[in-house]
Amino acid sequence: MDEKLFERMKKVAAEFQAIIAEIESSKSPKERSARIGDIRQLAILTSVFQAGGEVGRDEISKFALRVGRTPGSVSGFYAGVDPLMSRAGVSRELRKLTERGEKRVRDHLDTWGENWLQNLFSDPLYEKVRDSSVSENVLVQIP
Repeated sequence: MDEKLFERMKKVAAEFQAIIAEIESSKSPKERSARIGDIRQLAILTSVFQAGGEVGRDEISKFALRVGRTPGSVSGFYAGVDPLMSRAGVSRELRKLTERGEKRVRDHLDTWGENWLQNLFSDPLYEKVRDSSVSENVLVQIP
């Protein structure tokens, strides 16, 4: 290969790299804050997602209690025209993410990171999330 051509190609490649670096540095950082209520809801939905998208009634109750909610508080997940979860199984004892519920989890995994829930449980913020006396509207940083 011609040495001049090779040097020119390296120069063009370096210019592309500089442009890419500039674009990436100008991107706004991903949103890393949320209301306690949203964190609680997403912790429950993410727990179901990580368990394969479908869990028993007792298991979802445990997920709710782990983040300061009562088992009955998840009833809103099954409500409305486009719910986050549905009841499944012959005896309707299973709780399953709907397409909307799964999309909500995936969107937040993309934004907050794949390990956000594990990080939450080892962060001091978890005490606030677990404490049911803390208002759902308190805005906090995601670890």
